[in-house]
Amino acid sequence: HKDTPELRLHDSPCSTAKLTPMEEGEQPADPHQHRNLVGSLLCIAGHARPDTAHGVNQCTRHMAKPSKKHMNAAIRILGCLTQTIDVCMLFEPNKDKRPTLEAHTDSDHMSSRDSSEKLRSVGGHLTFHEGNLVSHRAHTQKVPSASTTESEIVEAVEGAQQTLFLTNVLLELGLATKKEHVLD
Repeated sequence: HKDTPELRLHDSPCSTAKLTPMEEGEQPADPHQHRNLVGSLLCIAGHARPDTAHGVNQCTRHMAKPSKKHMNAAIRILGCLTQTIDVCMLFEPNKDKRPTLEAHTDSDHMSSRDSSEKLRSVGGHLTFHEGNLVSHRAHTQKVPSASTTESEIVEAVEGAQQTLFLTNVLLELGLATKKEHVLD
């Protein structure tokens, strides 16, 4: 495509600057092309490359009215993926005798604005099976929290729910025999 900037070398999938909505006078991007690219990036971030999840999340916030800067941000992620095509998630046997499932959670109190411009906390959790990442999520929390402690508890509960779900899956598959959890 003649308007597509070339894929340049970048150290990271996204810039540290926050993507802002399209401003008056900014050149719009083709919404169909932007949605197709971001949809593909969502699939990749969710299944194979969690390191791109933050940048892809920033791009999804501007799917209705994308500008050229939003399209360029998505293309930057694509460029990073093409330059690191040999990077992959590697699953290895448990050599450390770690717990079958291990979850880590974290949150940042009132650090993001939702679609209605209200402040919300951002949270995320990682779940490992025998030391290998099997589930990850970063999101804006649905309910406002009154303190850092409350936002941490909300995220710990979500991480625990995911861990319990994965424990039940492992029990059904016969890959786990006891319910042992470590939340950090």
